[in-house]
Amino acid sequence: MFGLTAYLTSGLAFLGLSILLATSWRGRIQGGLLLFATATTAAWSLLVAYDAVNPLPLPWLFLAESARNVAWLTFLAGVIRQSGSGTVTRTLRYAVYGLWAAVILSFAALTELSRRGLSPESGTQTFVVTALLLVLGGLVLVEQMYRNAPDRQRWALKYLCLGVGGLFAYDLFLYAHSLLFRQIAANLWDGRGIAVALTVPLIAVAARRNPQWSLDVFVSRQIVFYTTSVVGVGLYLITMALGGYYLRIYGGEWGLAAQFVFLLLAVVVLLTLVFSEPLKARIKVFLSKHFYTNKYDYREEWLRLIKTMSDSEGTKSLPDRAIHGVAQIVDSAEGGLWVRREESHYVPVGGSLGTSDENVLAADEPVCRFLAERQWIIDLSELETHPELYEHLALPAWLSNSEHGWLIVPLILEGALYGFIVLGSPRVRRELSWEDHDLLKTVGRQVATYLALDEAGRKLTEAGQFEAFNRLTAFIMHDLKNLISQQSLVVRNAARHKDNPRFIEDAIKTVENSVQRMNHLLRQLQRGNMDASPRNTDLGSICDEILQRCDHRLPVPQLLTRDDALEVWVNPDRLSQVLIHLIKNAQEATDEKGWVRVTLSRIQRDAVVEIADNGVGMDAAFVRNRLFRPFDSTKGQKGMGIGAYQAKEYVRLAGGRISVDSSPGSGTVVTLVLPLSESTRAEQRQQAGAGA
Repeated sequence: MFGLTAYLTSGLAFLGLSILLATSWRGRIQGGLLLFATATTAAWSLLVAYDAVNPLPLPWLFLAESARNVAWLTFLAGVIRQSGSGTVTRTLRYAVYGLWAAVILSFAALTELSRRGLSPESGTQTFVVTALLLVLGGLVLVEQMYRNAPDRQRWALKYLCLGVGGLFAYDLFLYAHSLLFRQIAANLWDGRGIAVALTVPLIAVAARRNPQWSLDVFVSRQIVFYTTSVVGVGLYLITMALGGYYLRIYGGEWGLAAQFVFLLLAVVVLLTLVFSEPLKARIKVFLSKHFYTNKYDYREEWLRLIKTMSDSEGTKSLPDRAIHGVAQIVDSAEGGLWVRREESHYVPVGGSLGTSDENVLAADEPVCRFLAERQWIIDLSELETHPELYEHLALPAWLSNSEHGWLIVPLILEGALYGFIVLGSPRVRRELSWEDHDLLKTVGRQVATYLALDEAGRKLTEAGQFEAFNRLTAFIMHDLKNLISQQSLVVRNAARHKDNPRFIEDAIKTVENSVQRMNHLLRQLQRGNMDASPRNTDLGSICDEILQRCDHRLPVPQLLTRDDALEVWVNPDRLSQVLIHLIKNAQEATDEKGWVRVTLSRIQRDAVVEIADNGVGMDAAFVRNRLFRPFDSTKGQKGMGIGAYQAKEYVRLAGGRISVDSSPGSGTVVTLVLPLSESTRAEQRQQAGAGA
């Protein structure tokens, strides 16, 4: 029964290989010879399997065995002829013709002798000797083929030699044993089917590596990977079964307990191997290195990247998907993404590597200039051992000291550096080839396009929101006109109500003041320019006025220090709006028993306003990603999410900058830095000259 199963397995395996070769054959003679050899082997295996159930006459087994061997000898001779001289070619051709003639004559002679009463022992010995001679000839041809092949072709012929050589090597052992003991061992004969079936993958790989045979063989990497996994698990289970059988026989009185413990350990080890990511990574590297001309299945890699980047329904953000899409190519477990912001800095926007705000890189940093100019992938371990390959590039301290950093992949968009990805160490350490570099750089360009399109879409969305906001201001202007008309009517009719002169006078002043303010706002909205009319403005006076306007709410803001000689070139109304917004935010974030403090100071040519509180604070991710994003509010329906954005934009237009230092539970410090006006700078220069 085992022999039937073994040879059926061999026959089906070679039949499948023959079908694969037949569908990919392009008409050349060498591919046809390989197809003939595999088809003959499939027929031989099925015939021997039939013999295991219904014994065949010895001449038919002799014919099948000899035809299979001579078919492989013919194919090997053809391979040798491709690189041999004319004399060698003619000699091999005649030898092959002679072998086929000898097989046919031997079959006829053996049939006639059997009909005349040839003894089984004599027939078997004739069968064994003939087969042994053919096997020896096959091994000689395999050795000569590999020895005489040019060095550049040995890589392509290696697996053919292993496959066909293994087939002949098993037969050599079988027939040598039979010749020695004058009978064919049944267990060796039955086991040969499995040994022959194991040569099929090797021969298929050889056909793939030799396109000059006119065989365009393609086998999916996934099929090879999972087939290898199944074969490995099968071999593991067979080993465990043999071990369990040994324990059952030699276990003695404690054999049952030993078998139970052994089985438990076997299952644990099997599950560990099946779910081991490093093991899977090692298998993929081995298959890519030894079974394929190209290291990657580019169609599969590209489809996987597009699927990863397009999975907007998942929980990962686009930056995290971009990191994962690049990392999965080289089996990296983690990474970090930096993207250019405001043309001058590369900031971390996702991932687990280097996401601190301290890891912002200026565009003129050496690593950024190197990536922009060279557009190379930086291997950090190679940079450490061979710095001359990277022009002795100096990395930032946080990156050079990173224990997990491995590769820096540039993201190039329209010839410029849009950003870069830092990948962590892979599950299995690997050496990068030109194929890895080309694929990673190409994928980096595709990822940069995705990120740029996402940013452009976000900007378009913001522009649409601003358009809606502008439409909203039109309604506000209409309402303001109505309110101004009503207030003006009150002022015009106030002369009729002079019974209480003081009351009426105060009311009129209040109405006139509100009318003036609303007219001023209306004129600004009509011009569409909120930054009009900048002038020299005393920053101290602005702060005094603002603190008075904000003292009706707890905690009352306090002015700690003040420099009276701070003049800045700004629009005072706009600056007042900025300061009011920041102070009110501080008050809202702080308990009534807390404090809000304002400090004025001077640093060289800049005026500095610090607004500090001991409120709830904010985490770094919120400050970096949401605080200054327009229309992103944490106040629900009460806020529009525009105040912080307007504050930052106005300070930027005034030539200054805003920075925020905050942490949850520790409060917040907002720092405004504005350039001093030219008159203040002149006074500073005069004072410095007088002091000298």
